[in-house]
Amino acid sequence: MASSKLQYLILLFIFALFIANKISNGQEPHFANLDSLLAQKDDTLKVSALLDVSDKFYRNKPDTAIYITQEAERISGNLNYLKGIAKAFYIKSKIYRGIGTLDSALYFAKKSLNLSESIKDKSLIAYSYYSLGIIYQYKGFPDSAIQCYRQCKYFSQEIYDSTQIAKVYTQFGTFYKFNGVYDSAAYYYLESIKLFKKIDDEKGIGPNLINLGQVHYLLNEYDKAKQKFLESIDYNSRFNSQVNIALAYTNLGMIADDEKNYDSVLFYYNKALQIYEQVHNKSGIGFIYNNIGGFYFAQQDYSKAYEFHNKAIKIFGEIGQKNGILTNMINIALIYEKRKDYNRALVINDSCLILADEIKDLNLKKSIYYNIYKIYELQGNYKKSFEYQSLQHQLSDSLLKIDIQKAVAEYEMKYENEKKQSQILALEKENLNKDLSLKKRTYQRNISSAIGLVISLIISFSLVYVRLKARKDKIIAEQKIIQLEEEKKLLAAHLIVEGQEVERKRIARELHDGLGVLLSTARMQFTNIYDPSVENKPIIEKAAKLLELASGEVRKISHKMMPGLLSKYGLFEAIEELFDQINETEKTNAEVNIDGDKIRLPENTEIMLYRIVQEMLNNTLKHAAANNISLHITFQPDRLNLQFSDDGKGFEPDKIIKEKSMGLNSIESRVKFLDGEMTLESKPLQGVKYFIQIPLKT
Repeated sequence: MASSKLQYLILLFIFALFIANKISNGQEPHFANLDSLLAQKDDTLKVSALLDVSDKFYRNKPDTAIYITQEAERISGNLNYLKGIAKAFYIKSKIYRGIGTLDSALYFAKKSLNLSESIKDKSLIAYSYYSLGIIYQYKGFPDSAIQCYRQCKYFSQEIYDSTQIAKVYTQFGTFYKFNGVYDSAAYYYLESIKLFKKIDDEKGIGPNLINLGQVHYLLNEYDKAKQKFLESIDYNSRFNSQVNIALAYTNLGMIADDEKNYDSVLFYYNKALQIYEQVHNKSGIGFIYNNIGGFYFAQQDYSKAYEFHNKAIKIFGEIGQKNGILTNMINIALIYEKRKDYNRALVINDSCLILADEIKDLNLKKSIYYNIYKIYELQGNYKKSFEYQSLQHQLSDSLLKIDIQKAVAEYEMKYENEKKQSQILALEKENLNKDLSLKKRTYQRNISSAIGLVISLIISFSLVYVRLKARKDKIIAEQKIIQLEEEKKLLAAHLIVEGQEVERKRIARELHDGLGVLLSTARMQFTNIYDPSVENKPIIEKAAKLLELASGEVRKISHKMMPGLLSKYGLFEAIEELFDQINETEKTNAEVNIDGDKIRLPENTEIMLYRIVQEMLNNTLKHAAANNISLHITFQPDRLNLQFSDDGKGFEPDKIIKEKSMGLNSIESRVKFLDGEMTLESKPLQGVKYFIQIPLKT
């Protein structure tokens, strides 16, 4: 539940960032004297005036803002006015960020930062880092974003820019909120509010109250969350911040939905909708239509749900927001699926795949593959169902690779930043040496003063250098310690699992070869006892039977701990024998199908796979009351796919995971041991399905 809440708030956050660049509160900047300003003589004052104008235009008229900024950049170039060029780059990054062209925004933000650093303009350096942080946040690089915000805070403190520091505190809070560190998130939001109050800038308080409300919402503290949202509406109303008022109402609607207060859900969503309609914000209107459609879908009122999702598609189509169109098309396909109009649902999903490819949204494409394979499964077309399920798994692999590439890119950016800082230090050292030489020549007549000055400067620089080097060494050492600890944990986990299997083998062997033989021998000795006494004969026969039962139980325990068939013939024969035993002794019908070449795998791999299957069967037989069990193993050159299902009671996966079920934990730990992936699907009264993929090392 908490995870879905967080995903929803991330979507709401991205949406808020997007509409913040579109909202105008009903007013557009107007500069009647723009032509006269352009006609004035070219100088630095004209450049500053043009850049101020373009900064006002960038939200509402990006094309005009670009034209004015380029004119200011041209004049700055002719005048060799580097600060004007750097500020032009910074404003261009804001313009492109506002229209969603993030690669261009990133390019100009970096150019602004580099030029600002070369002329040592701390104000522009701070703004450039802030712009970079927002762009990295858009692009999904949170670590790079937080580094940029820290740099922005440092330079803002250097120039005593409290407003910028307060904004950075807000971004820190958002970073920690989306990483689940809620106490740190609340701390930074409160620090931001405190600073805004201190500088008498109450306009910045309203958005932070919304953020605090979201933290309480994620902690299921609904009363506190509602209090913060209502308080934010009061603050935002003072400054006519309509978009933030609408966001507060949206969050209140979400809480009402969780509390099953359905009348309030529509009340709050309609309040937000009225605001978006008043300010002519079509993005906001489309977003609320989508939410209302989702509400009716949950209530199984599919006609109403279809109506609002269709309205959302129309609105998003008018503004060309393809992501919004796609999201609502997927929802409409789900409505047709619920109505059992499977052919119509498949047609819409096919269109969704085309649109997902067009906007390059792989996560939504993965969801579409899942919906298609479920529809084919409902139709009984298992061949097609398996085909789209395989496509979904392949796309999951691709997304994992993309995440890895992003992580590598993050590290490369960090390396470049460190390299840049080293170059800055080297340049500062070179400049310092030049300054020292100049001062020495200038003050030759006063040698003692010159020497004192040189010594003091050298000592100061050395202290700074040593401090920076110590800080860098400390960071590197901490990273190495963390890495070693993680490696140590991973190695310990592997050794524990391997040790468990070695101990199982040893105990099984001791039971079979030691205790089993002793019990068999004792039984034979009892059967050889000759006692003519009629009274003792039943006792001897009963003792012999008990020894025979004990010997049989020892063999069963030994076999369960380490089946002889597994060691002798391999995994697949052992699994088939396991299913044969179930069919002989249980009322449940158990089927196993194995496709591909049944080659022997490494001993550890076969043991782990056998334990996984054994644990899934135990869970089903103990808890599910299933009539049918199915296991399908597909053996491929580079991986092994395992699909297990039953038609038993089923359960809620989130609840079982939260309760830390021993059986499920055992399966997950063994899958992780084999570097595999597992997907679990289950609902009450609908059975359970496990999808496991294990890579095979060649």
